[in-house]
Amino acid sequence: LFAVAEIVALTRSLFIVILLHIYINCLILLLQFTGITCNGTIMYMFYKAKLLKKNPALRLLLFVAISDFLFASSSLPYSIYLTAFTITPPINLSPHYIMFSSIPLTLQLKLKLILTAAIALQRTLALFLPLLYRKQSSSAYSIAFLLFGISFGCIDLFLEFALSPLVEKPNCATIVCFVSEQFRDYWGTSNMALGLFIVVFTAMILFKLRSMEKLSGSERARVKKEGHRFHQANRTSAGMLLSSLLFIIMPSVCVGFVEMIGYSISRRLGPFYTFGLLCAGTCNGIVYVVLNQDMRAVFKSFFSEPAKSVISIHLIQSRSSTIK
Repeated sequence: LFAVAEIVALTRSLFIVILLHIYINCLILLLQFTGITCNGTIMYMFYKAKLLKKNPALRLLLFVAISDFLFASSSLPYSIYLTAFTITPPINLSPHYIMFSSIPLTLQLKLKLILTAAIALQRTLALFLPLLYRKQSSSAYSIAFLLFGISFGCIDLFLEFALSPLVEKPNCATIVCFVSEQFRDYWGTSNMALGLFIVVFTAMILFKLRSMEKLSGSERARVKKEGHRFHQANRTSAGMLLSSLLFIIMPSVCVGFVEMIGYSISRRLGPFYTFGLLCAGTCNGIVYVVLNQDMRAVFKSFFSEPAKSVISIHLIQSRSSTIK
């Protein structure tokens, strides 16, 4: 009787896990199509208002939107495979397909963290050291961190395949099960270090923006006059940093810390890295339009009369040429 009860409990637990995986994978597919739509719209907006693309203060945000769009598109085979082959037990995924189809995930996670760190550092310089910020080349800064992120993403891919044997992992529906413990420790620690860096600088940015709101009338007028060119970029960057903190950085820091003290919880959580990246990418697409006045005007011009759209875009371009 005890053995029967144990079998029933095990079956029920397995059934709940399978239902959870199905729910998460279906939600991931929905987020992928939403992310493709949102970030594709952002890219089209930059294409239509060309001086938005030439605005150095928004260059990093454009790179993030492009990377989110490419990740949501290229990770579809991985998500579809997980959804299709985790419906019925036993779960026994192909290690070759999982490893190769998850390449966008490994690359995007490190690229996203480094681009987010670059945005946090850039906004910190703009708010605390404006003279130093104005002396730097924003275009060169953005391209350097983009190449830096891609390079570290490629290093992660090399280490992943070099350290992880391609063997089957029954009853596991996430890439974390198929990588070696050495790579998992390195991945979690490096992501956690980047996450802590972003947390510190984001807190500094939010504190500075909050203190600027509490200035006296004359001081606020002076800051507004001097800092108007940074206002839109600051608002958009702060919103994007908060979404990244919520969906990527804090989960990565928590998981990395738990893994460091010897508890492996990644296997139980399922594809939470993919889920977090897609949530952040979708939220960023919304943040761009909601918090940035210029992008909001371009977005509204899509639904207005052609003559008004042309006038609106020209007004945006004239304003964007003065923003840095």
